[in-house]
Amino acid sequence: RGAVQAGKRIMFCFKLNDLNMIKYSKAFLFITVVLLLMWGLPCAWHFLFGKPGSYPFTIYSCVAHQFVAMDRSSGSVAYRGEDGSIYSEKQFDSILPTLYNRQLVSDGRFPSQINGVEIDNRTLQMEKFMFRHKPSDINVKRPGLYPLFEGMCGRVDLQMPGDVFRMNTRMEFVDMEENRVNEERSQRFTQALLDKGFHFPAGVIAGDQNVRKEYDEGYLITDGEGQMFHVKRLKDRPFVRNTEISGVKVKYIFPTTFRNRRFYGFISDEDQNLYVLNTKTYELKKLPIPAYDPEKETITIFGDPFYWTVQVLGQEGLKVYAVDANDYSLVAEKTIPAQENQAAKIGKYIFPAELSFTASTDQYVWPRFTDFSWWGTLLWAVLITGYIALKVRIKRKKQAAS
Repeated sequence: RGAVQAGKRIMFCFKLNDLNMIKYSKAFLFITVVLLLMWGLPCAWHFLFGKPGSYPFTIYSCVAHQFVAMDRSSGSVAYRGEDGSIYSEKQFDSILPTLYNRQLVSDGRFPSQINGVEIDNRTLQMEKFMFRHKPSDINVKRPGLYPLFEGMCGRVDLQMPGDVFRMNTRMEFVDMEENRVNEERSQRFTQALLDKGFHFPAGVIAGDQNVRKEYDEGYLITDGEGQMFHVKRLKDRPFVRNTEISGVKVKYIFPTTFRNRRFYGFISDEDQNLYVLNTKTYELKKLPIPAYDPEKETITIFGDPFYWTVQVLGQEGLKVYAVDANDYSLVAEKTIPAQENQAAKIGKYIFPAELSFTASTDQYVWPRFTDFSWWGTLLWAVLITGYIALKVRIKRKKQAAS
């Protein structure tokens, strides 16, 4: 009798477990379906009906002394000035001689003077530059290993070194082929840093690791006390200089290797100010633009001997600034607000939220919920409630019929 009762208890437990498993499975299936709908339906909606937002290419003209734009929104290309002027393609080339210098040289229309300054195409090629930084360039996991190029290799093309360095309690060089620490080189560079007043551990480590650059300026490194140092390898010997920058809490460093070598790069501080770091003197010059967040906004700078056009693209729209290339003073500014397309507006009334796994601001893959909408939540709540009520009604009719 005891064995029979024990068997009944076991069978009851198995049935109870089966019921629980069925409930858990249904709940898991329901959650999975909801997440798939939150991911798949908005993607399909934007793919079928959405149009990617675009802004007219806007730049400051050193000839017309105003912002001019090339607009493709209507399907055809339109060239306009801020004062309402309409230009032909050739006229647009002429008012932007520093940008379309190759076309003007090919047509034989390149001017001998710009703003009363004599200039030729070769000089212009040395002075003009373009800088671009996206949030995804810094919102990414770094390996913490950095190649230090030989700055005086004697060759036209730079060559990738056989070792990389890392910064922990010292500057440590690791041979990539043999996977061993080069103690002699590590001690030399570490001691050179200590002699200049460097305090480990390091903070920001920034350098141009592109082997196709024309020259190498090493790395700009901040120490544990916020001081910034310039570190290079010259004839396999350490070059270390304390930049002695004070009053600026460096957060990000964007090194550059432009042909004119006027500056080492751009620096963003904790207050989201943007500075230019001049060569030789290590003098910081603040750019006259409002707060710029490198983690969320894309910046593009078109530079020439006369003006810099600074474009800052964020969620609020495109902000464009014209800066004097000599004294970095603000010449003009313009804001083009973001325009939400019709599909995105309607989508906020249809979907309670959107699930995505990637974003344009970083290089990570993880679930993220965006565009939460009360109207979409209310709509889906009504639909689900109606579905449940309909299902209950059908079930009751079946029970009454039986």
